[in-house]
Amino acid sequence: MNKIFIVIIPLLLLLVSCGNKEKSMEEYVTTKNFVVYEPVSLPTSKMKSKDTETATTANEPKNIAYTQYDTEIDLIVDGQTVKTLEFTYVPDKSKIVVADFNFDGYNDIFVPFENNGSYQTFGNYYCYVPVENNFTKNSELTKIGKILTVESDNILSERQDDEYTERVIQYKWDNSRLKPFRKTESYKSWEDGQIHTNIYSYADDGSEYLESST
Repeated sequence: MNKIFIVIIPLLLLLVSCGNKEKSMEEYVTTKNFVVYEPVSLPTSKMKSKDTETATTANEPKNIAYTQYDTEIDLIVDGQTVKTLEFTYVPDKSKIVVADFNFDGYNDIFVPFENNGSYQTFGNYYCYVPVENNFTKNSELTKIGKILTVESDNILSERQDDEYTERVIQYKWDNSRLKPFRKTESYKSWEDGQIHTNIYSYADDGSEYLESST
């Protein structure tokens, strides 16, 4: 008798529970300490991809300057001397030039030789090397040896004026090579007394040819 009673009771309980009204989801879900986060689209600048991860960043700004003590010139980066140039003469401070001659985003320095001629200023170029935080003599610039002017569009120009002709040679960097690409000469003709201008271009082998004449 006891065995039959034990089996019937669970069955009755099961039938009773099945007959109760079904509870809604609100009765089962407890919202205490429950936070719903709305989906938010990341701005483009925050989204990373292979391209953005490998992209190079802008050069870190450097304050490059120099101090001259007679025959010595200290090259200074962010207030610290990183190199001292020693000469057997006193460089003409009025002809020392600080500019970005190789267009890498960092200033370099041109130091003139002693006793430069009246028409041209010769000297050496020392370029800043960021990975070394130091300066090194640039062979391409020093091969030209004359003072160069930094122009727009990554152009360097060299003046070779004499008492008869105004002459400008323009250069551009081709990878690590500095190559001339245009020469302009202006002069006053003895025949008609007018100013004439010749423009020359340069072939790949460095030879020049007349492009136009007016």
